[in-house]
Amino acid sequence: MNSVNYVDKHTIIKRVKQYYGLDASGKDVNDFIYDGLRGLGGFSLYDFIATSGINDMPDPIEVTSYKGTLPVNIEYPIQVFDYETKQPMSCVNSIFRNDYSAYSMVQSSKTYELKRNHIFTNIESHSVVLVYLGFPLDASGCPLVPDNENYLKALTAYVAKSIAFPLYLKGNIKSNIFSAIEQDYYAYSYGTSELEMPNIDQMEMLKNQMLDMLPDYNAYSSNFANLGKQSHIKYT
Repeated sequence: MNSVNYVDKHTIIKRVKQYYGLDASGKDVNDFIYDGLRGLGGFSLYDFIATSGINDMPDPIEVTSYKGTLPVNIEYPIQVFDYETKQPMSCVNSIFRNDYSAYSMVQSSKTYELKRNHIFTNIESHSVVLVYLGFPLDASGCPLVPDNENYLKALTAYVAKSIAFPLYLKGNIKSNIFSAIEQDYYAYSYGTSELEMPNIDQMEMLKNQMLDMLPDYNAYSSNFANLGKQSHIKYT
């Protein structure tokens, strides 16, 4: 079941000190939390985010000279559409094209490419909405952590392990102590799967998708507006 409550990095820093006696207040803790969340994986860690500027979502991406900057917390892009027309854009990633302005002259539909932390489109200047999965962030730009005890234990152990490893290599931590921290992480990481269990509403959507007798082959063009809804067939 997806978590709706989150804690910030200060909770992890406090737990690392409480459980392992290690100082996690250094500047590397943000990277350790990012790495730990990615290592644990799991759909429930991510938020569905759209750069629409609505309901506390990030503002639309501004494209100038065919180029815009991607959000820092993007993990898995889902869809891109033009902000003004709400028209979905086609992905045309290619290793053979470098001149975006020349390419835009011969394309009639709206297209985009995600590359090198940027989005490139075939329109010189416009706003785009990017729908993606990403980590929810706090005010400092550090990812938030699900307020679930199993996740907190696993991530606390991962951060402690990341801090302890350089100390172990320098001989400042005994091998049995480092091994105990490492084993904690491996043990706790197996308990994080409970958040992946869908709730009642999510199971209903999954059921409707699996039992849909008329697949919606044009779902992309409608921004998946009918995804998970019941289908009705009328006989005349």
